[in-house]
Amino acid sequence: MKKENLLILGAGGHGQVVRELAMSLGQFEKIEFLDDNSEKAIGKCEDYLKFRNEFSCAHAAFGNNVFRMQWFEKLRQAGFHLPVLIHETAWVSPSATIKEGTVVLPKAVVNTNAVVEENCIVNCAAVVDHDVKLEEGVHIGPGAVIKAPCVIEMCRKVEAGEVVFP
Repeated sequence: MKKENLLILGAGGHGQVVRELAMSLGQFEKIEFLDDNSEKAIGKCEDYLKFRNEFSCAHAAFGNNVFRMQWFEKLRQAGFHLPVLIHETAWVSPSATIKEGTVVLPKAVVNTNAVVEENCIVNCAAVVDHDVKLEEGVHIGPGAVIKAPCVIEMCRKVEAGEVVFP
């Protein structure tokens, strides 16, 4: 089976994390960056359409949730596949739903019947408890805990170590 190529928009800290996660999964032949200010990039973010034929998959890897959502939509409209990337040490319940463009990082937990909408970040060691819903573009910081049955609003950032109660 032929492996796909992954284009990551954003070569900053979060982009580096996404690249390492994608590499660890072994499902991509080639992984490259687009970034407006990085020597690691093969082009600028605005060049994304030029790479559509070479890269079937793309990921918007920006820490700013609103900016990440804007790029996620551009990539989707351009026809890129927006894969879910889940680290091998994360635990995701079989009854949980994880939608496209989301990353689940090392040691994170997405528990029973949780719903993680598109383009979210569930950072290292974060806990998304049972029956929680994360709306589009949410970032759950490292070690944060979202207790059942919370709903986290679109593009909200829950800070590292924060505990969110219903």
